[in-house]
Amino acid sequence: MTTHELLPASSFSTSLSSSMHLRANNPATTLPQLNFNFDDLRLRMSEFSARFDDFIERGRKKVLEERNLFRMSVAGIQDQTEHTNYAINMTTNAITQHAHTLSSQSAETSEMATTIASLTSARDANLTTVRHLRTRLAETKRAVAERKEEQKRFETWVGGMRGEDSRETAVWEGLLGVRVESAPASSGKDEEKLKFVFTGLGSSGRHNRGGKEASFVLDVGKGGYAVLACEPELETDDVDPLVRRMSEGEDLAAFLKGMRGLFGRDLGNA
Repeated sequence: MTTHELLPASSFSTSLSSSMHLRANNPATTLPQLNFNFDDLRLRMSEFSARFDDFIERGRKKVLEERNLFRMSVAGIQDQTEHTNYAINMTTNAITQHAHTLSSQSAETSEMATTIASLTSARDANLTTVRHLRTRLAETKRAVAERKEEQKRFETWVGGMRGEDSRETAVWEGLLGVRVESAPASSGKDEEKLKFVFTGLGSSGRHNRGGKEASFVLDVGKGGYAVLACEPELETDDVDPLVRRMSEGEDLAAFLKGMRGLFGRDLGNA
């Protein structure tokens, strides 16, 4: 018999009865009657799901609250950081400005110290100059006093000479047409000067009061004779020979005659 051939129904029935009989008598295939209580399990699962959902919801709310608190904290920290940075910037600017002020004050202090030193030096120099000028002034005053005293002595001497030689002076002024005067000495020089004034020049006689006058100043100091000034002016080449001859021969009359002749010549040609 092949596999494609069908068994008779009686054979199948007998085999099934035998198999069921054997399985019913086998304790391994016989299961106890169990009550799993699926309703209670579903109830418990539902309660667990509710509690779990509540836990999740509460956890979500807590997370959201903590996140909001964290964000608020971060925002507060950022705001505080901004305020802190602003305060730092203000403090930095204040420090920079203060440093600049200190630098400016230091420069001004240095400049003031230099100015004070310069003014002190100038004051010391001025004080030295004042002391020097005061010394010079005192010396000048003494020299002026000495010169005045010397001038007074000279004028006294000249006055005495005039008193003693009044006749000779009268002859010179009246007959010779010459007048002797004292001339002021130059400052700072040791000079003894006499001024000779010729009268009646250019007229027919010396007694004519309408004639012209001419004068010259003669230095009779220790250094020798010298003609210092002439009015009107005379040529030096004409005057020097007369001065030299008077210095050699002490002949004042010849000198005066020569000087009168020079003045008479110039005034006559004028």
